Amino acid sequence: MSFDSRLSPKLPVELEHEIFVSAALTESSSIPTLLRVARRVLIWLEPLLYHTLDVSSKPQMDAATTKDAAFLAKSVRVVFFTPIFDEARNRSGPTQAYRDVLLMCTQVKGVGMHPHFSDTIDDLLPLPVLSIKRFAGWLAALFPNAHEHPPAPEHFAAHPVFRDLTHLDLFDALDGETSTLISSLLSHLPCLTHFATSFFEGIDSIVWPLQQILKYCAQLQFLVLIVMDYSMDMHSLGTTAAMEVPEALHDARLVLCGYSNWFEGVTECRGVRGEETTKGSRRKRLLGGQN
Repeated sequence: MSFDSRLSPKLPVELEHEIFVSAALTESSSIPTLLRVARRVLIWLEPLLYHTLDVSSKPQMDAATTKDAAFLAKSVRVVFFTPIFDEARNRSGPTQAYRDVLLMCTQVKGVGMHPHFSDTIDDLLPLPVLSIKRFAGWLAALFPNAHEHPPAPEHFAAHPVFRDLTHLDLFDALDGETSTLISSLLSHLPCLTHFATSFFEGIDSIVWPLQQILKYCAQLQFLVLIVMDYSMDMHSLGTTAAMEVPEALHDARLVLCGYSNWFEGVTECRGVRGEETTKGSRRKRLLGGQN
């Protein structure tokens, strides 16, 4: 009995595409294997390998140098600037080849700058053409002398990183001398919906700047306090005295959560986690039993 290929099951292309993309997103380590299934699968999935670029990853960046501008523009959505070290473990900057790659990433939506990445990004990304939605890093990474010579609010809001920004995870401390500057500048960001901060001694020390942010950031939906206490069960935040929120900050937009990676503010997980936090009983504990 001969085999009739016409009888072999064949899925619609749209469904096949959805299956392979779902598999790749569920288990990213499977992507290199899946690329060998068929030419069409390679076309669908290869861009996922470059969705997030880490400038310190030599294998990924070397591979990116072999791609053309159209591919990089279509694929790269997030860039992490983490410290780069040469073979002698001395810190160095991106090579010219890597810089050329970054300048072709014209559809980047998220930028994360590691606290120990010392270069500015003004000449590393095509900032004028970008519409960045998420940023995690220091204010000084964009305005090197911001604390000594604060930028004018309108200049700050017009910066390419901030003009369309919706999610900001700021590494600068909110307590102390910077509190007035930061709360003032944030109020001028027209699209800001999510703001996260982690550098503070205690909630009591940042009540005033948080009140200002909640009051004057017109579009703000979530203000996330990232609790850097690794001894705690992050699924039961708010159950200890250290996590009690002062009455002056009882606001439906305030959320406490922990984190696993410094760059979470650039990814989807923290926004989702914050929204989930507001839906359960944990929220009632955080805000003294209020809904």
